[in-house]
Amino acid sequence: IKVTLDNFIFALKQACMPARQQQFIFNEVDIILDIAHNPESIKQLYLLLKQQKKNRKISAIFGMLNDKDLTTSLNIMKEIVDNWYISELKTSRTYLIEQYQNITENLGIRTARFYSSLNQAYESAFAEVSKGDLVVIFGSFNIVLPEFFNQLDPIHFQTSECQV
Repeated sequence: IKVTLDNFIFALKQACMPARQQQFIFNEVDIILDIAHNPESIKQLYLLLKQQKKNRKISAIFGMLNDKDLTTSLNIMKEIVDNWYISELKTSRTYLIEQYQNITENLGIRTARFYSSLNQAYESAFAEVSKGDLVVIFGSFNIVLPEFFNQLDPIHFQTSECQV
């Protein structure tokens, strides 16, 4: 098979990485799902959120593996996120609640709540958001792939194209 430059570009445009700035709507709440877990990818997520803020609240469901730069990552996002729902992950490599608490306190993040399970973080966040708000779910892979997405009612759930 001969591959032309045009065919290659077409194929590349069709490529999709799920959970990389992937956008959803659920019950009139915008959701951005992103596996951003290092400062470089979190800076890109910050830029996207800055474009989409539009006088609305942004809530973050967040968790990270303990070999990642938590302090820099939270520092990048602290100005754009209004409410934080931070969870330990189901792995021995998770940051612990006490570590999250110390770092958020040192960074001056006063709107963070901490959970020992993702389900609790998701339930709390979605119980408190309002129509038109934006929820960003980001961090290590473990945070963006919970059972939550498998249980959504497809009638009330729309997804956008993957971001390339």
